[in-house]
Parts: sequence; C-alpha cells; structure tokens
Amino acid sequence: MKIIVETIPHEAQRYPTVGDYWEDPDGVVQIRVSHMEDWRYVILVAVHELAEMMLTRWRGIPEEAIGSFDMEFEKKRERRTAASTSSPRTSSASSRRSSASTGTSTRRTSTRSG
Repeated sequence: MKIIVETIPHEAQRYPTVGDYWEDPDGVVQIRVSHMEDWRYVILVAVHELAEMMLTRWRGIPEEAIGSFDMEFEKKRERRTAASTSSPRTSSASSRRSSASTGTSTRRTSTRSG
C-alpha cells in the first residue's frame, strides 16, 4: 500500500474541510491536509483521515459515500453558521444559561497529567 500525505493551501481543498482523502486511479491513497501553523494539528488531521479511511474500508462503506456525506455535512454547517450569525437571539450569555440548565459545561478541562 502506498500513502501520500501532503499539505496544501486551505482554498485548494475539494470542499471546505481541513482534511481529505481518496484513492487515485493507480491505487495510491492520497491525503491532503490544509496548511496550518502548528505542525501537530497537521499530523492529527492526517492520522484522522487515515483512520477514517481504514475504518470505512473495513466496514465496506464506499469512498464515494464518505465524500458525499462530508460535502453535504459541510454545506449544512455553512447554512447553520450563516443562519446563527444573522440571528440576534444567539449570545454567549444565553448559551451559558442554556448549558447551565441542562447541566452541561461549555468549558473544557484537560485530563492529561504531567
């Protein structure tokens, strides 16, 4: 198996995403990760794409179905983002109240020791 991982400008991605993969006509797995200042994020995204590809292959999910799902997901997310930025009812204060009433936390804490 041959796998090629490359960083590219974010605008060069096939759709709005930081990571993408496909198998080219020669059977080479191509992984593209958007350029990021922190190389650790690039590696994390590349590993995610590789794991996703292997897991979906193992489960028999066609690559075309994954790509279609990812592209549609990003379109929906863009529509939700556009709708939420134009809505005056969204605020961090109301978000905090909503989180407090459901018992969820909007703050992340690290579980890493050392």
